[in-house]
Amino acid sequence: MYNQYEMQISQPAIMIRETRDSLMEVFNNHAAGSLAIGDQQFDDLVQKYLLTKTPNSTYEKVVKPIISRNLYESEARAAGSGEIFLRLLFEYFDHKNNKFSNVDWIKFNKNLNLYAKIKPRKSEIFNFIDQNCNASIASIVKEVILKSQKDDQIEVIRGFNLSTSITSVTGCNFDDIKIDPIYSNSKNWKRSKVKIILVDGVIEKSIHIEHILTLSNKDKTPYVIVCREATDEVKNVCSNNFLRQTTDVVLCTAPYSEKTAHLFEDLRLVTDADVICPEMGDIITASIYNKSKIINNIEISKSGFNIENGKESELSDQRTRLLKNMNEINDENVSDLIRKRIKSLSSKRLVINVGNDVLMNNRNAIEQIDKVLRELKDVFSTGLVNIKENMPFIKQDKTFCSTNSIRVGTSTFLSFIKIFEESGLILMK
Repeated sequence: MYNQYEMQISQPAIMIRETRDSLMEVFNNHAAGSLAIGDQQFDDLVQKYLLTKTPNSTYEKVVKPIISRNLYESEARAAGSGEIFLRLLFEYFDHKNNKFSNVDWIKFNKNLNLYAKIKPRKSEIFNFIDQNCNASIASIVKEVILKSQKDDQIEVIRGFNLSTSITSVTGCNFDDIKIDPIYSNSKNWKRSKVKIILVDGVIEKSIHIEHILTLSNKDKTPYVIVCREATDEVKNVCSNNFLRQTTDVVLCTAPYSEKTAHLFEDLRLVTDADVICPEMGDIITASIYNKSKIINNIEISKSGFNIENGKESELSDQRTRLLKNMNEINDENVSDLIRKRIKSLSSKRLVINVGNDVLMNNRNAIEQIDKVLRELKDVFSTGLVNIKENMPFIKQDKTFCSTNSIRVGTSTFLSFIKIFEESGLILMK
């Protein structure tokens, strides 16, 4: 199955990723976000477990919205928990008497803690993958695991190619920086030993950057200037000199918004450059050369702004801090912004470009790959439960399930029951 992809499997000499810790760290950085479960998937799941052929109006107007809310919330906290939630509704709702059956939750939680496998073996992980997705998606996920290393970021995107491929990308990528197409029109602007200048403000006059243009023309030194905004005069001076090849200076902007609020903080960490801030009293003309910094490699393309400058230890510490902050915040919008920063600060990414060979046979392939990767993250962090022997009602066709998915699915089920007990609603006629 693997030879259909552009990159071949690189089998490590020592399978260090057998252990929980090394595998878990890979998926701690897989911050693809809450699974955006599709409407069709939602309908399929509900149809599978709850709907009759002629659902009544009470269900459509009252019950379904509540189920929908619970399903989305549970999937946001643990991939796979939504299906467990629906399965529990199916198993424990007494249609004849319109009430929920009693469950010994004390015994349930005792079994859950007793049979959770904290350190799953590689064979169990691969069996788990085989159980949770079809053969084509399983082969992609396995290949990603074999290719991934500690601190790698995993990204799933629509490839728009005939064949699915897995590409390794190094460096920190900042896609909220605006770049004039002229700098990468014919080919990507890629340089080594580049001087970068960060201006957290507006460059209003071309005289502010005249010294940099002169040095670039004289020494043929490549420069990148990132500022909040620049006037048309400044932009035209930079672009015209660049096109004439008299200078090698690229001017990029990052207008202030929620997405770019912390951009210069992250760029400072990656580049070690001091940020020039006119609002704090810095004079651009006097500071623009003194506060520049040389970075190893930079590539500017139509798809982004990529910096490779080492500093893996500092980046790892920053990602850990951001991940901790994200887990302490209940606001999903803020969590999404932090999640995006974590992605930008990952020094290596494995990009799964899902092509037509997979999508033609499975329209929800991207969602399913994202889901199984997040389920694996739960597996590595909280363990596996053998549900065949101890909890067969959760999934009749599966052997193992993530401990976290079961906990989130059951807590969602209990919150759903509480709503109906307090409101006196009837689930179905």
